Amino acid sequence: MKKNKVIVFAIILICVVGVMINTYLVWLNLFTFKINTENFIVDANNYSIKVTKIKSNDWKLNKEIDNIIDSVQNSFIKEVNNKEGELTINYEYSKYNDIYSFHIKSISSIKNIIKRKDHILYYDKNERKVLKQKDLIKRDYGLYTIFNSKCVDYLKEKNISEYDENLLEIDDKNYQLLVFSNEEIYVLIINNNKEISVPIKYGYIKEYLKEPYYKGIEKIEEELENKEIEVTEDKKETVQENVDKTEELNFPKYIAFTFDDGPSPSTTIPLLDGLKERNAKATFFVLGNRAENQIDIITRMISEGHLVGSHTYSHKNLLKLNLTDALEDINKTNDILTNISGVKPKYLRPPYGNYNKNILENSNMTFILWSVDTEDWKKRDTELIYDYIINNVNDGDIVLLHDLYQTSVEGVLKAMDYLSTNNYRFVTVEELFNKKGITPEINKSYRYVR
Repeated sequence: MKKNKVIVFAIILICVVGVMINTYLVWLNLFTFKINTENFIVDANNYSIKVTKIKSNDWKLNKEIDNIIDSVQNSFIKEVNNKEGELTINYEYSKYNDIYSFHIKSISSIKNIIKRKDHILYYDKNERKVLKQKDLIKRDYGLYTIFNSKCVDYLKEKNISEYDENLLEIDDKNYQLLVFSNEEIYVLIINNNKEISVPIKYGYIKEYLKEPYYKGIEKIEEELENKEIEVTEDKKETVQENVDKTEELNFPKYIAFTFDDGPSPSTTIPLLDGLKERNAKATFFVLGNRAENQIDIITRMISEGHLVGSHTYSHKNLLKLNLTDALEDINKTNDILTNISGVKPKYLRPPYGNYNKNILENSNMTFILWSVDTEDWKKRDTELIYDYIINNVNDGDIVLLHDLYQTSVEGVLKAMDYLSTNNYRFVTVEELFNKKGITPEINKSYRYVR
């Protein structure tokens, strides 16, 4: 009898353990994200389709992928009609923490005419959620200027001279293919059906990364700073000594506050008063149609050591003008400022940060963009502007504001009071170049000076 009880208990225990193992395996399958590859081939009389696609254990992701593949296939079948053709679809992926970037590539060939289409899907493994690009980054002209600058530099470095310049214009339509990896973000450029992958360190775009997907944003700055110092073996000791000395001396940090769209007497004059009280210098990118009627304010700016640059005559989007009209709008303001000061302005901030290579290379000016965008025109709140500045600025930053709003004036002056206690100094853009030992070049753009 006792022996029978033991056997029954053993059987029950085995069953319980089996159920637990089975339950765990089911849970593992349901809640642990898995990726497999699925292949299929379609052979028709006059065309063939070869697909290698992602097959995950999340039906929502699978549905999004299937929608893309179905759309590509349907377009191909419609286009191939009675001609001969081939379509190949495949994929690759990268990870940033728990965020996947799935890159789906399709290449079609119809009567020897090759076409390529690329799609990027983003997926949050923890939330089991398909994301859009706007969930991960703030889509902003400041961001596109960074992408533009880094892509152009990369193409020059790699001696890639034949590419469509329109692909790099500062516009969000050109920067839809972004791949996020643990090391870098990659901007994909599809040029003549060939893929160019441009790596960009997260530190350059940290202010455009969105929480909560980038939880370590505050650490990204260190990554950029470490990258900027390349040390050979025989110089390591000297560099370390210089770093130690810098920390001991507590060298000041420099910021260039810049103000667009003015001058406006009701707000620019109080701003100039506040800057004078703090012995702070700033840069004003003025509109020609305002400057010509505010000569006294422009004269005061210059006499008090501020830098006056151009923001064009009437704030038109230069990309919507032909080259002749764009240059005319720029030169009209230059003439106005030259007549007021006797000195032709060197620096230009294009409205909205918009320009192209033709405008840049024919302007004979240095373009100044920004690394910190306060969005003061949108916030219109002194405390929000103050908080944003003190939490986002770093040594060498160029900060974008507008001297049209009282809240901007109050916010920036309050931020200066706080930052000055942390060894920050406030200089013009030109002084920032001098402090950093950099000579600004004409027909080139800058968003920070480090």
